[in-house]
Amino acid sequence: EYSEFAIDWIIIQGFEKDNTYEQLCEYEDYMSDRQKGYYYILALRYLMDMPSDNKKKSLEKKEEIVGYGEKAYKYLNSSFSLNELMTAYYWANDYSKIHQMESEAVSIAVREGNVYQLANYYMLDGTAYACIDMSDMMMKCYRRAMNILRNTNWKELLENIYYNIGATLITEKKYDEALIYLDKCDADSLYVLHKKAIVLIRMGDIEQGKACIAKAEEIIAQNVCMESDLLKFEEVRMECIPDFTESKDYMILLEKLMSKLEQERHFGHIFFYKDILIETYIKQRQYKKALDFMNGIMKRRS
Repeated sequence: EYSEFAIDWIIIQGFEKDNTYEQLCEYEDYMSDRQKGYYYILALRYLMDMPSDNKKKSLEKKEEIVGYGEKAYKYLNSSFSLNELMTAYYWANDYSKIHQMESEAVSIAVREGNVYQLANYYMLDGTAYACIDMSDMMMKCYRRAMNILRNTNWKELLENIYYNIGATLITEKKYDEALIYLDKCDADSLYVLHKKAIVLIRMGDIEQGKACIAKAEEIIAQNVCMESDLLKFEEVRMECIPDFTESKDYMILLEKLMSKLEQERHFGHIFFYKDILIETYIKQRQYKKALDFMNGIMKRRS
């Protein structure tokens, strides 16, 4: 810790377990270019995990995150740093940049022989298509990733793909197929439990859906969660109530959830709720709100 490798050691700690970003801020002027590259990756990850207080700050944060990603790739010029940059574009809802960088991402990963980052790129590209409801392109990218991951031990990448396919199938109301993919994921994941609860409740199996919610509540009680995650479970609990879309309390809850997702998450989380929110607005004769929301969705998709 007191040697010439002190900064390297703090960076390693930042990637392994500890939040060392604020400590590293003090040493930026003393870093080599390579150290700066990894420092900027830690910086963008730190900002992604930090909730914004309002929409304006959220937009400013997205520009800052992309800026850190661009700096990291400039200094490191590796498939790892390029995937971090594309993750920043993904978080900032700039999906077209991810699609445009395919040849660059594939070329640098092949040059390095980095199979993991090649699979990671196709997974990210597929997820970007999923966020704008282009399921055919999503599946094309995901199949490429799954073919690359065949006979590897990178289970977490495959589970991410299965989860994203399951979530997309929910938006398409293909609940039986969604459950098949979700059952391939970590059964103790908060996000998987949330999606399984939605699927089961919408298929009419309220008790099994409530069992998923109860299991998730045990996990929530032992961890610090984003407010948007807590609101998601409030929403799914209300789906257990008959005619919930006609409830004014449900509409208020959904609007609060949308506001928090805008601050804390990327556009795909908002897009997941588009149909249920529009249905709720229409059921409660809030036609102007429904139209404004639909126009906003179409604008962001383009």
